[in-house]
Amino acid sequence: MTSNGTSAATERSAPSTGSAPRAPARIDWVDYAKGICIVMVVMMHSVLGVELAAGQPGFMHWLVMFAKPFRMPDFFLISGLFLSVVIDRDWRTYLDRKVVHFAYFYVLWDDPVRLQGAGVRG
Repeated sequence: MTSNGTSAATERSAPSTGSAPRAPARIDWVDYAKGICIVMVVMMHSVLGVELAAGQPGFMHWLVMFAKPFRMPDFFLISGLFLSVVIDRDWRTYLDRKVVHFAYFYVLWDDPVRLQGAGVRG
């Protein structure tokens, strides 16, 4: 176990190639916690959609309602742990990595989702 809470065998940093800067190691528990929060959000959307279509609550309704108060706040709290790393970056780097990257996928999936939604209602 290293000082940052990860096991030495699972550090996922880039191999050193001489002059290239070494990427900081990721902290496993942070990735796991954020992944669990994401799974909870996906589960909520899936369960509520199925319940709406079926007209009755399903067997996972209790789990979705249990996670409701903390799934999103925990995700943002955990993400905020690394704000100090991101806040000092150049604004162009931030814009490229955080805004343009996700805007591309939003635009890519916006039309198929709208078309599918229109087909269900129409």
